[in-house]
Amino acid sequence: MLFFPEDGDNPLFGESAYNVYRRCLKIRDLSRASEILSGIFSDLKKNMNLTEKLYLPDNSELTYAQMIGKFLHYLKTEVEATIFQGEEVTDICITYPVKFEEYKKNILREAAINAGFETVKLLMEPVAAAMGYQEKQDLCVNKSILVYDFGGGTFDLAFVKFDNNGDHITLPPMGDLHCGGQDIDLAIYKEWDKLVFAETHGGRHIANEDGVIDAPFLKTVCMDNKEQLSVYFKEEGRVKKVLDEDVAGDYREMTITREQWEGLVSPFIDKTITLTKQMIKKVKDENFSIDHIILIGGSSRISLIYDKLNEIPEISGKVCRVADIDVAVANGAAIFINQGRIEPKKCYCIHDGKELNTAMKYCIVCGKPNFKYDFRLADQR
Repeated sequence: MLFFPEDGDNPLFGESAYNVYRRCLKIRDLSRASEILSGIFSDLKKNMNLTEKLYLPDNSELTYAQMIGKFLHYLKTEVEATIFQGEEVTDICITYPVKFEEYKKNILREAAINAGFETVKLLMEPVAAAMGYQEKQDLCVNKSILVYDFGGGTFDLAFVKFDNNGDHITLPPMGDLHCGGQDIDLAIYKEWDKLVFAETHGGRHIANEDGVIDAPFLKTVCMDNKEQLSVYFKEEGRVKKVLDEDVAGDYREMTITREQWEGLVSPFIDKTITLTKQMIKKVKDENFSIDHIILIGGSSRISLIYDKLNEIPEISGKVCRVADIDVAVANGAAIFINQGRIEPKKCYCIHDGKELNTAMKYCIVCGKPNFKYDFRLADQR
């Protein structure tokens, strides 16, 4: 996510750009909020194309390659200044969803080159997640993994089988470009809108106009609600009170029962379950079996997903929630881009003595960079 201010000041990136939505939530004049939010650009990988231009508040324009290049350049300079302590970063691995046209891959490559990277590798997101999972598990040699990736904008499925050498083969992946957490956000928004309309006796909608979406409310309140409900709805019959929010000058509260919550999310989850069953059939037709199914992507935290997957006989009891659910893809991408270039050797952190290997760029205990390895610590342990 990027935000370009109206005054032409330097753009904001990531969380700083997202916080503009929170600031606009306090603005009563929705037309004014819309003017400010015209400087926000997100979902770039999902929406990009070759011909469309992105127009900034100062009336200048950028191609998708140029816009993504700005974001990648920001990441490059940030990690060089912090994690790598001045060392130049020349290589990048960018992941992409399973349904991703070749021209979009070319846009990503162009953007990375524009950002100053010399080596650019691309990797399918669920395959990356499987590689990250396999690297951390001792029992994944000669095992088969089904990756269930329910993210913010898309749903992806991939089957990956590892051999004794750690190499992998895949079956053609499956996915849905229009099934993700953003759809659940919109479903929650509609529930809020019905509540506001009813309690004001038909006097208004959240956005003061039927059919119009209040983007700050959708991107902040509804996203926060989704994250809370995904985490807290674990016990049967539990009632979760959603955050109080300022709507039309009044503080309102919406109560959603477990049954209501599952009614909201089931249409989207059922689509993923249907695709999962289709993938399982493809796996069986190829005479493979599934040893693990791992859940990644923020939306896969919803407990109903875990329950419904375990109802499928072929994978019942094999469903695994990974601890690093939000960075599983990035972990696999880091492994992938370093394959064949780094021969890990045992070493120890120069700060706390934790046993590491030379493929690691920072200590998993203290978090400090480890570019200088003190192998003498091995004799002290």
